[in-house]
Amino acid sequence: MIKKLLFIFLALLPVIAVAQEIKDKKPAVYLMISSYNPDTQRMSDFITGVENSVIGIDPKAEIIIEDLGCKSFSEESFRWKKQMSNVIYKFRNSDLKAIILLGQEAWAAFLQQDSIPENVPFFSAFASVNGIDLPQDSVGYDWFPESINTTVKASNLGRGGGYLNQYNVIENIRLIKKLYPQTNNIVFVSDNTYGGVSLQSLVRKEMKEFPEMKLTLLDGRNLTINEADKIMRNLPTNSAVLLGTWRAKKDGIGLTNTSLIKLGAANPKIPFFTITSTGFGTVAVGGYVPLYGTHADIVSKQISDFYKGYKDSVRFITGGCEYKFDKAMLEKLGIKESLLPKKSIIVQNEDPRVRQYRAFVIILLVISCGMLLLAVTLLILHSRNKKLRVKLLEHEAELIEAKERAEESDKLKSAFLANMSHEIRTPLNAIVGFSNLLCTEDADPEEKLRYNNFITKNSDILLTLISDILDISRLETDQIKFVYQNTDILSICNHVLSTIKHQNKPDINYIIDPECKSYYLNTDPQRLTQVLINLTANANKFTERGSISLKYVVDDQKKEVVFSVTDTGCGIPKEKYESVFQRFGKLNEFTQGTGLGLAICSQIVKRFGGRIWIDPEYTSGTRFCFSIPTVSAT
Repeated sequence: MIKKLLFIFLALLPVIAVAQEIKDKKPAVYLMISSYNPDTQRMSDFITGVENSVIGIDPKAEIIIEDLGCKSFSEESFRWKKQMSNVIYKFRNSDLKAIILLGQEAWAAFLQQDSIPENVPFFSAFASVNGIDLPQDSVGYDWFPESINTTVKASNLGRGGGYLNQYNVIENIRLIKKLYPQTNNIVFVSDNTYGGVSLQSLVRKEMKEFPEMKLTLLDGRNLTINEADKIMRNLPTNSAVLLGTWRAKKDGIGLTNTSLIKLGAANPKIPFFTITSTGFGTVAVGGYVPLYGTHADIVSKQISDFYKGYKDSVRFITGGCEYKFDKAMLEKLGIKESLLPKKSIIVQNEDPRVRQYRAFVIILLVISCGMLLLAVTLLILHSRNKKLRVKLLEHEAELIEAKERAEESDKLKSAFLANMSHEIRTPLNAIVGFSNLLCTEDADPEEKLRYNNFITKNSDILLTLISDILDISRLETDQIKFVYQNTDILSICNHVLSTIKHQNKPDINYIIDPECKSYYLNTDPQRLTQVLINLTANANKFTERGSISLKYVVDDQKKEVVFSVTDTGCGIPKEKYESVFQRFGKLNEFTQGTGLGLAICSQIVKRFGGRIWIDPEYTSGTRFCFSIPTVSAT
């Protein structure tokens, strides 16, 4: 027994190991580290794009977003490296698949790491090729680091990729010199952010290519708005401003477009250009700026290809630039479009003052529209009240007329109930009477057979009465659903004649017109059969000798099939042509029936989209005709 248990345990060991391995398996983690609030529109779009791609690869993967909360560069930048280390350390035991850095600050802090998780690719987004090394301690406003190439630094850290913007200082200086040849002083505007300091270091490096030009730094790290305004007012005539970043001043508080507009108004004669699109649409005439975008597709594809085995897919994509100008500023500064570089993009921006007060203007327009709508509403109400007073008098007469119609309808209902009572009682009396006779012992077999035929005939009459009442009610309330299918209408005609064969009279010839050929129509065969049986049975009721014929003709020009049932009976007076199709309309009040058969035919034909009528040119009896469209015929 012990040997058997030991054998079972050894056999289950691999299963237990696999189960434990599945239990211990951790979900794949894709870590996104944001410089600051990741809820901005462009970062949200990027995160959503990458998330959709990752979930498509691995539905169980976890997308985790960490926010470094980077703010004032001068006061906090030396802490960013440690903050980044702490974030990465949190995921040391996770199945980390990729690290995605969002923004310049997160990118710089990551590049400062001494080591990163082994074999984990990292990707940049919303960052640039140029950068600086973060300080080891707090720095003053006179700290001027050297510009570095972040892709070179990243290559020493591990396998990195993603999208990096590239700023081109030299092309912007050449553009300024082309449009303003007398310029000999470049004023570079930057702020108290990583982007501002790194761009400033790039400008200082690239300006060495233009020794004949002076560089003036308008540095938001050590200037208040009033101090910057004073510098602008005292600039020499042959100066041009090159905008870098303008987001945070030296105390870390955000800068607004209003302060930038004020800066431009301090010296209207000095042209503003931009290297980053900052000030575009407000004070900058334009510049050679990067092609910005979320580029989530690039990062997503590199991650996907990497885990498909294409390790070389992880690489840095460097973005290009374009010449972009504001049409309104070109006109204001008198710059001709012919002087601009080829393939320049000219944007028609709205006046910033209009943009600034758009909300106020919209509210004013909404209030004005509301007042106008109120005035129109009051006018309409006054007009309606006036019309209502006139209509009240008219409705009084209509109410009297409606009352009379209601009374007439009540009379018709009573007449209908009386008629139904008579029509139902007649076959019922016959059924009850002959049923009693069948039970007597005196009746011989022939009489019993005759009694049985009477019972069957009156049962059919009663069933037809009830079916007609139900059908007309369901048709008028649209409760009957038509089921269309390709149907051979010649076979339906043959079926109709065979169905009423038990009602055939010896002196009547029942025929289908010999010209009829097999034809398929997309229709409801049950309802079409019902119409033809009703018309044929009706013809049989009023015909004693001669013939009853069914016929149909396909009219390709009108795209319809025209059916006809012709008899040699007593005929119908022309003044009765319309009334026979109405409910309870009867040519002879003393004949059996409720007068619903032709009304049912009319309702069904209308539902088919056709029409029904009596041929006025036929005088040897009656000819009922109806049409059905052949739009769906095959």
